[in-house]
Amino acid sequence: MPMPPTVSSLSVVIIITLFLLLSCDNNHYYPGNITILPVVSAMKLVVQRVKSASVSVDNTQISTIGPGILALVGLHVDDTTTDLQYCVKRLLNIKLWENESGAPWRKHVKQLNYEILCVSQFTLYGTLSKKYQPDYKLAMKSESARSMYSQFLEMLREGYTESKILDGEFGKMMDVMLVNDGPVTLIIDSREDVNGGKDSTVVDVDSSA
Repeated sequence: MPMPPTVSSLSVVIIITLFLLLSCDNNHYYPGNITILPVVSAMKLVVQRVKSASVSVDNTQISTIGPGILALVGLHVDDTTTDLQYCVKRLLNIKLWENESGAPWRKHVKQLNYEILCVSQFTLYGTLSKKYQPDYKLAMKSESARSMYSQFLEMLREGYTESKILDGEFGKMMDVMLVNDGPVTLIIDSREDVNGGKDSTVVDVDSSA
């Protein structure tokens, strides 16, 4: 008569099973329509099409733009230069405006000679505790984020025109004013292909919806 499995052997089986599940391909489907997807960190941009936007520090306006993009920039603790490159390419090429014939989503910021205002926003990686207090441990630490954010701005200027890229003041309390055009708001995720999507997703594009 076979002996029943011990607690120890059951633990080993459970551990091996979990390991195999987590090691499988991201897009593998299991019986019962269960999909195993990893939790992946990424750089985030909240992109808003604006008619105008400005940033003030200590009641003094330091940056202002007309038509263009206001981008809130969130850096994850694990972000690298690869994440910066991805977001720069997306931001400069995302088609938010109509063309000469009135067809929507055909023109990007460079084609219209518009401006981009960037604002560092570590709170994009805030999570709520059981006491509903924000926790920012997933956000990149201040000094590393300062360097990475500066590199991001430099890459944008190299990919467009230096005078067209404006920003707030890193690490300062800022008053951000904007007139959202549409409203149109999108989220760019530097690892969205791994997280389950190929393209940026429109969050809100119609004020009448």
